[in-house]
Amino acid sequence: MDIPDSIKLGITVVSGIIALWQIKARLNIQKILQQESFNLHSSVALVLGNCQIARDQIINNQIPNAIATAGQAEGGTQMLLKQTVKLICHYHNPTDSDIDEWIKRGKINQQYKPMFLSHSEKNRGCLPSIYKIIVRKLF
Repeated sequence: MDIPDSIKLGITVVSGIIALWQIKARLNIQKILQQESFNLHSSVALVLGNCQIARDQIINNQIPNAIATAGQAEGGTQMLLKQTVKLICHYHNPTDSDIDEWIKRGKINQQYKPMFLSHSEKNRGCLPSIYKIIVRKLF
């Protein structure tokens, strides 16, 4: 086997390893998304159930019970809000300046900035920031 054939074989082996690694990474991401989607669905179903119970209690003039159930629904929506912030930050990997930009563009509400900041990265240097802008524009 001469040198060009060895190089071709090496490239083929490395390409195969990279392909297997990419498949494994994609399957792991798919598994995480599946788990998160069912968790989010369960949380939404729980909050919706509490809202419907509170509505029925109001209709039946059970106001103290309705207030308690509405409080449970509010707690559930706060939990959902935290879950969505975590998901957004996990998939977008924002810096503090990205969060400020999202607020300016109306993507998120100013009052939830502390939640987003707790899951964000600190601001990067100049070159990584430029790279991120280029990636955002091209992809």
